[in-house]
Order: sequence, then structure tokens, then C-alpha cells
Amino acid sequence: MTKHWFGFSGSVIYILLTDGLALLIPWILKQAIDSIENLPDTTLLLRYAGFLVGIAAIQGVFRFYMRKIMIGISRKIEYSIRTDFFSHLQKLDPSFFVNTRTGSIMAIMTNDLEAVRNFLGPGLMNLFNTIFVFFTTLIVMFMIDVKLSLYSMVAIPILPFIVYKLSSMLYSRFKKSQEQYASLSARTQESIAGIKVIKSFTREDHEREVFSGLNMEYIKRNLSLAKVRSIFWPAMIFIGGIGILVVLLIGGRQVIAGTLTLGQFVQFSAYI
Repeated sequence: MTKHWFGFSGSVIYILLTDGLALLIPWILKQAIDSIENLPDTTLLLRYAGFLVGIAAIQGVFRFYMRKIMIGISRKIEYSIRTDFFSHLQKLDPSFFVNTRTGSIMAIMTNDLEAVRNFLGPGLMNLFNTIFVFFTTLIVMFMIDVKLSLYSMVAIPILPFIVYKLSSMLYSRFKKSQEQYASLSARTQESIAGIKVIKSFTREDHEREVFSGLNMEYIKRNLSLAKVRSIFWPAMIFIGGIGILVVLLIGGRQVIAGTLTLGQFVQFSAYI
């Protein structure tokens, strides 16, 4: 993985550039809205609109290279791990294969390595993206209005608790799903390898029932995992929604009172 650090660094730079441009968009919206209130000018509005289109275009290019590099590297690492894993298997004693089911090894080489790739690709990309956006946005929000920023974070203390609880449930259910996939793969491999014996003793119906039971259990475990995942994102959105609600109530009053411009209100809402 060390040889890919240069590529990772390049991808992180593209992430920073993409997010930096994203932070400019609310500021331009602020300028455009405040200009309508202070000095309505069609030419000026067209200029701001051009800025937004230009930023979106450049951001799209940066985002493309960000994903291309990061996800491309994750694919290369997956290839390296899978190749090294296969080479390692060739060096193991025959006793290892006597005590280890072939299907379990197949599951590691497919499903488990795909999970590793997803972490190294989209996972790390989203991690860097979230850290940068969170802190930079927070700084800008406090620069706009300290009081409103503090009010908008009223629901944030709930977040770590929810993330902790749901993450532990996700880990447990994902692990069970992976274990069942290994059992399913092992049974499939054994049935195909011993198909002549199965047919000789007319055990087709029995094998079909066993496989159906394993398959159904795999479905149940994945549905159980999906239920937790279906709670996770709505919970995050709900907490964010509380912040937006507070901004609408308090920020709206500040706009009416004249202590906050409409443009600043829109800018702040975009950042939240």
C-alpha cells in the first residue's frame, strides 16, 4: 500500500479543491441575493450565474479525477491483496486445507476483499471529504454569526450516541452476514465438487433443501443488516433537519430584525 501514497495524496488534493469550490457556492449566492436587495442589476446577476456555472464545471472535473484516482488505487490494492493471498495459499501445508473449508477461502477472496476495497476507495474518500467539509464549514458559519452557529448545533451532542449504537449494530450484523456467505459458498463448492456422489446416492433433494436453508438464512441476515442501514441515514438527516429548523426560526427573526442580511441567511442555511 505504501507505493500508492503518492496517488492517495493526489486524490486528497482533488478532494480539497472540490470541497473548496463547493464552499464558494453559498458565498456567491449571498452576494447575488444581497445585490438584488441593494442594487438590482441584471448584468451583475448574470455574472454571478456565470460564476456558479463555471465553479460547477471545474468542480465536476476535480470530482472526476478525485474518484478516478482514489477508486482506481483501491482496485489496484484489491488486486495486490488477492494475488498475495493466492500466493500465500500455495505455500501452506496440506493440513491447512484439510481443516479449512474451501468455500470459506473463496468467500474471503471475493466478498471480504470487496469490503476492503470499498473502505480503501469510497470509504477513505468520504472520510477525508467529511473531515474537511465539517471543520471548514463550521469555521465559516462562526464567522457569519457565532450565536446562530451555536443554536444550529443544538442536536449535535445526540449524534455520537446514535452513531455509536447503530455502528455497533451494523458491525455485528455485517459480520454475521459475511459468516453466512462463507457457509453458503462452502456448501456450494462441496456440492459441485461431489456432484457425482450426490447423484449416485440420489441425494439431490436433500442437497437442494440444505442449500435453500442456507440461502434463506443469508437473505434473513442481509435483511437484518438492511434494516439497521435504513435507520442510519434517516437518523442523520433528522438531526440535520433539527439544525435547519433552528436556523429558520432564529435566523429568520434576525433577518426581520435586520441583524442578519437575507443573503447571509441563505449562505448560512446552505452551509448547515
